[in-house]
Amino acid sequence: MHVDMMQRLLVELVPLVTARVAAAPIVRPAAIAAADVTPFDPDTLAHFVAIQSELKSDQAALVRAVAADLGPSALHAWFDDLAKLPVPEAVAKIRALLGVA
Repeated sequence: MHVDMMQRLLVELVPLVTARVAAAPIVRPAAIAAADVTPFDPDTLAHFVAIQSELKSDQAALVRAVAADLGPSALHAWFDDLAKLPVPEAVAKIRALLGVA
């Protein structure tokens, strides 16, 4: 069951990541290494923590598992997408992707 939920979350991310990759400049390997460690700004992290705190523990654990499997670009794209939504809407979106209420 968790595999289905993870697949739904990842399906949501594919268009975001594809668009970002298509628009991304071509960079040299040294620049790639530096880009991989780009930190999130404090407001984005606080927003994501607020979202996590509204999810049930099993839902939050699944979201963290999905996030852990994402590369830096995909993770930033997902966080950017969630950051545009108020916390209740972001929580609803994640729960809809998980197929739970």
